[in-house]
Amino acid sequence: MSSRVLNGRYRLDETVGSGTTATVWRAWDRRYDRAVAVKILDGSELGRDAEQRARFHDEARTLAGLSHPNIVGLWDSGSENGVAYVVMELVDGPSVVGRLADGAMSVAEAAAVMGQVCDALAAAHAAGVVHGGIKPGNILLTGDQTVKLTDFGISRLLDTAALTAYYVAPGTISYMSPEQVAGLPLDGRADLYSVGCVLFRMLTGTTPFAGEDAFDIACEQLCDEPPTIRARRPDLPRDLDRLVDRLLAKDPALRPASAAEVQAELIPWSDPATAADPVEPPRRRRPLVRLGVATMAAIVVPAALVLAWPDQELVQPPAAAVSPSPSTTAPESASPTPSVGPTQIAWQSATTTPSQQSSPKPSPSPSPKAASDQILDLRTLISQPDPTWLLQPKNGDALDHLLDDLSRLVAEGKRAEAQDKLAAIRKKNDDLLAGGKISPTGHAAIEGRLDQLAVTISSMPAP
Repeated sequence: MSSRVLNGRYRLDETVGSGTTATVWRAWDRRYDRAVAVKILDGSELGRDAEQRARFHDEARTLAGLSHPNIVGLWDSGSENGVAYVVMELVDGPSVVGRLADGAMSVAEAAAVMGQVCDALAAAHAAGVVHGGIKPGNILLTGDQTVKLTDFGISRLLDTAALTAYYVAPGTISYMSPEQVAGLPLDGRADLYSVGCVLFRMLTGTTPFAGEDAFDIACEQLCDEPPTIRARRPDLPRDLDRLVDRLLAKDPALRPASAAEVQAELIPWSDPATAADPVEPPRRRRPLVRLGVATMAAIVVPAALVLAWPDQELVQPPAAAVSPSPSTTAPESASPTPSVGPTQIAWQSATTTPSQQSSPKPSPSPSPKAASDQILDLRTLISQPDPTWLLQPKNGDALDHLLDDLSRLVAEGKRAEAQDKLAAIRKKNDDLLAGGKISPTGHAAIEGRLDQLAVTISSMPAP
């Protein structure tokens, strides 16, 4: 464009950014005497197509209707010599790309930023608008810690050819959902996948997938399981790892249901006082897990109980820490009394009377394992698989995360939700087999355990 003034109104002062098909200018609005940002969509040709020109302005009006403190306002749109442009609020501050040049973020900083992004997305999705281009370069940081999300729907203002060129850039495709890569219809869950990719980058300094070119990255987005975030940064809290893993699910149905749900999970992490690395926040209590019982001829040892968290090994307490309680010990001259506590085992002493020996009570049949115990056994099996399973650690972690969710649902007595989660675990196991990421032997072993678990869960009382 030969003129430095668009349509006689916007004076273009200096470029502040450029991409594959667009250039952003710091400009001055002569009509209202204010600084603005003007994005010129270099890849669009609206002059020859009246229908496309009408679509461009309709989309611009929709985006201009988005009013939210975390969304960069779109104030005007137009075209000159067939080239389209939009006029936006000017934000003085770096993008997340600039911030990451100084290194990965803390948990609190990343949660605070992405919490505001999710707040903006919740408002947009409620208005029927999908962003479609969440990436670090579109998240701006102001001096007062306010986050501004830009380029809302800008890609939709381009024609089909420009859209293809726009998204071929590796810097964008690294954050695209599998359904977006495949060209399928999108809803808000596509943006949530991108949120997961950006969170991964914020906390580790790298993206989940980093192929040599855009084609490689696109194939990885479609086919490869992402690494767990703790594989890149082990000090991160387990619950945050689980959230990112859910956001990066290939199947949109396995992602969180809404941006508001993700924001609610991020809020507790955004306070530096409670989310300082590497301390983990309080977790929902899980049922006590019985580790085992040591028995000897005529003595009683209580079963050892510990709280078993997913990322802790189950460790038997030292013998010195297990002291017999008064209810489980008796003088040598007294007849022992069977214990009745849940962690104790009835026993018979060496001084049992002959009559007691001649008519022993039949031993009770072993009770089937509780669902929580079966889940624990299955997680242990997956964490230490047989070498013939060919199960990589990252794929085992993905199964473990799903089992962690299942354990929570079982503990809360949510039978229907637990059955749905069990179905998701089966699907994950099938996907691993189909992708050659677990051997038929390993798949069958896991499937057999899941069959047993399904029976136990189906017998749970309805809430």
